[in-house]
Amino acid sequence: MTENEELQARCIELETRNEDLARTIQEQNKMIRGQNWRILSFALSWIVYGAVSAVNYFWG
Repeated sequence: MTENEELQARCIELETRNEDLARTIQEQNKMIRGQNWRILSFALSWIVYGAVSAVNYFWG
């Protein structure tokens, strides 16, 4: 195998690894977005609960 052929084979190997890593990163980003929405909804529910409790306390 010539040096050029070795470099071409290495390039193909690196492109394949790059594609695999890109897919992994996309999957992880989807999971993180889902977790962020769950955390945000949890925090917002507590904010609403606190606001309603304050209104009930002061004007209830």
